[in-house]
Amino acid sequence: MTKGVYTLLVKVAESLVIPVGGLGDTFIQAGTWFYVGSALGPGQDSLEHRLKRHFSRAKKIHWHIDYLLQSAHVETAVFAESSEPMECRISKAIQNSGVVVPGPRGFGASDCRIGCGTHLSRFEAKDDPLQMIETVFMNLGLRPMTLRDTT
Repeated sequence: MTKGVYTLLVKVAESLVIPVGGLGDTFIQAGTWFYVGSALGPGQDSLEHRLKRHFSRAKKIHWHIDYLLQSAHVETAVFAESSEPMECRISKAIQNSGVVVPGPRGFGASDCRIGCGTHLSRFEAKDDPLQMIETVFMNLGLRPMTLRDTT
């Protein structure tokens, strides 16, 4: 089973307020959002399993992103194989890109080790969000691969 890191490009059609576990009611503005996650565990926690789970509509709510995906849509996932914990480095690079607004504090970052604050960011540029994420991956020495929703 493959270990790795991923960024979901999530389309939020209209602004919403959703309950997100311990974060409580959370405002999510309409737009394109990036969510950074990783799958470094064994077996059912493989990268393939995690991505399949995020694209699925029917799932038990477990992570912060699950709350958002009840009302939003994953369009694309950019991922790379890695046995190293790269989630926070990718999130920081996205936040330092100058084309995003950080999402709600603590979202997806409860196990953050380097002070990301959040692993959810809203894209604000006219550029291609997919190209930006792929560039972030390559700049960190990762080989990005893409998976798109086919439904």
